Amino acid sequence: MSLKIIKRLAEIAKEEFKDIVTDTEILHAVRLRLELVDGSTVDILYPMREKYSFHWRQEDRVFRINTGAKK
Repeated sequence: MSLKIIKRLAEIAKEEFKDIVTDTEILHAVRLRLELVDGSTVDILYPMREKYSFHWRQEDRVFRINTGAKK
């Protein structure tokens, strides 16, 4: 199930955000990496419907959202 979601997210990124997304890569069947025109990358992890994470690396800064992190 998650690979199907990741593939669909890659299609959406390529079609809807082609002005800022230069490349997409599926990693380990649960993670999508987007390369952006400014050189930054966004990793989207979507292993289950209830859990996901976003990891945006821009030069020396990282921004994250992780719904599956343990407290």
